[in-house]
Amino acid sequence: MSIYSNYTARTEPSNNAFTDSHPRVWHTVTYTKDGQNYETPAYATDPLDAINMVRARHEDGVEVTP
Repeated sequence: MSIYSNYTARTEPSNNAFTDSHPRVWHTVTYTKDGQNYETPAYATDPLDAINMVRARHEDGVEVTP
């Protein structure tokens, strides 16, 4: 079983008037899996929501890494 840690997220692209008007925007979530750094997209309401989505994928055993 893999070990995941160090989750962070940021909006993609940067916040602006257009992205602020939408309930969900694309985020890039970075994390560490077994000592290697990865990133994956998540369509979420905010960075914490994006991190929670990716964590849930990992808990379910779903690997979504471009």
